[in-house]
Amino acid sequence: MLIGEYSYNIDLKGRLNFPAKLREDLGDKFILSKSLTDICLNVYSYEQWQKLVDKIESLPMSKSRNIKRKLFASACEVQVDKQGRVLIAQNLREYANLTKEVMIIGVSNNCEIWDKARWEEECNKIDTESLSETLEELGI
Repeated sequence: MLIGEYSYNIDLKGRLNFPAKLREDLGDKFILSKSLTDICLNVYSYEQWQKLVDKIESLPMSKSRNIKRKLFASACEVQVDKQGRVLIAQNLREYANLTKEVMIIGVSNNCEIWDKARWEEECNKIDTESLSETLEELGI
């Protein structure tokens, strides 16, 4: 399971150290793509990527067309180098406003890469009352 919150810096060449703890589940090669819902990047193991692809492929073309365009056009495979870094493509860095300080967030089946300031803003937006209501629905 991919969990935790990790703070890192991207270097001038667009390389990012990736937490060893997360690489254990993701492997040395994984998929990066633009998030479909937030201004961040999503990180998928090949197994989770295939599950996502299968779900999208099960939709009618009229519903999946734009999802496929946004998701697949932005996706790329990355490989961890000997120093534990991945190179994030320029277009993905620009989309997520990744310039220096970033947060890598484990969110169960995948990870997210956020600009640190944007991540802090996002955390501040979380409404604990509605979160509590949802947890009650789950019996937690």
